[in-house]
Amino acid sequence: MHHALAVVPFFEDLTYLGVFLGTFLAGYLFPVPEEVILLTAGYLGGIRAAHLSLLALAGIAGILAGDMVLFRLSRSEHPFAQKIKNKIVDSSLWKSPLVSRAHMGRTIFFLRFVVGVRSFSPVLAGISGMRWRSFLFWDTLALLVYVPFFVFLGFHFWDSFVRVVTQVEIVRHAIFFGVVALAGVGIAWFAKKELSGAGLPEGEGKAGG
Repeated sequence: MHHALAVVPFFEDLTYLGVFLGTFLAGYLFPVPEEVILLTAGYLGGIRAAHLSLLALAGIAGILAGDMVLFRLSRSEHPFAQKIKNKIVDSSLWKSPLVSRAHMGRTIFFLRFVVGVRSFSPVLAGISGMRWRSFLFWDTLALLVYVPFFVFLGFHFWDSFVRVVTQVEIVRHAIFFGVVALAGVGIAWFAKKELSGAGLPEGEGKAGG
């Protein structure tokens, strides 16, 4: 029994690392929307596989790290960054009311909650000349609202709905991940629709995030 309990911290640490890497790579090498990963993190907190607050912190750190990489790339001459910058400047997003170059901090904050365009906010900040400290502040401020919302949504979904539906462990997990998968498909479809409407390229930037 002692040996079994001793491995629990190891799996918890692995879970936090998984959430960090998942949110960091979401839309790059890991084609899953951020929302799906955050909902799953809340679910893991619900089944006591890890601590909810630490899962949320791992999600914030992962998304923030990914955003800072994009921000840095947008200030460079890297071909990938140039391609995204050109697409954004030529798109309707650059001229839309969503983007206020006079109040870029407010723009970065609110774009975090807009499906389909929020993944371009680090690039928008970079090409508008926003200082990295300002971007870090506004992006963190938005993530402090965005990440806990989805993590706690996943947690409460487990706690209230799934447990009532069935007491069979495997079926509980299957129901949760089935619904999350459907949510992911819906988010990806909506993001694709929004990107097409804004004249932005599909498949570039973070998926759903």
